[in-house]
Amino acid sequence: MKEQGGNGAGCALIVIAALIGTAILIVAYAPWLLLAIPAAIVMAAIAVIFLADVVSDDVMVACEEPGGYEAWRISMLNPVRQAFHKPPLLQVPKLRVTYEERQLVKQASKLASGIAASLRNNSTAGADRAQLLAQANELPADMAGALWRLDRLRKMERAIDVRISRGQQTRDEMVALEKQIVAEMQRSLETLSAIPLSLMKVEVAQVERPTDRLLSSLSEANQHLRDISSAYNELHGTQGSA
Repeated sequence: MKEQGGNGAGCALIVIAALIGTAILIVAYAPWLLLAIPAAIVMAAIAVIFLADVVSDDVMVACEEPGGYEAWRISMLNPVRQAFHKPPLLQVPKLRVTYEERQLVKQASKLASGIAASLRNNSTAGADRAQLLAQANELPADMAGALWRLDRLRKMERAIDVRISRGQQTRDEMVALEKQIVAEMQRSLETLSAIPLSLMKVEVAQVERPTDRLLSSLSEANQHLRDISSAYNELHGTQGSA
């Protein structure tokens, strides 16, 4: 037993001596490796994290406020995700919106991704393919923007004192607009949900200029979300001047 213990200690000393000798050689002949090796490890870790974000199927980045570092990170990742045929990441509010409301955006993004895949294999879309793809991709982004307006609207609602003049009326207007925003998001999701089947029918029918109606419905859905944005801005301006 003592002999085995002595052999083990001897092996450990040899390994330690080898490591020390290697370190001395690196310092003597290649001191830059002392910085290069840790730097390479850090870069590899960053690359793994970046690649995980690129290939991830999750499309939502929840934040307390829009913009900032997360918006910059999303702007860097989305062009690479597009090359991998992944849906773009969308910045959505973390507070004052429900899980179900965020899911509307997530479902819209998945539908838009499916529409993009269908359009790549659809020969009947022709010159309208790019417009259809742009309109379909715009809807999830517009819905994410509607979520941020919903977040700010609810934040303002909490600050209103219903005991003062016009307080209750202003709050009622905000609640009505809040319901309208959610309704338009649901309507936009329904519009997107109908597109894949419509594209398949178009491909089977082989009708001339078959995508006009699809473009019109997508454009109308986007316009409704923009109209909601205008209504929000008008109410926000009124509230700010009160």
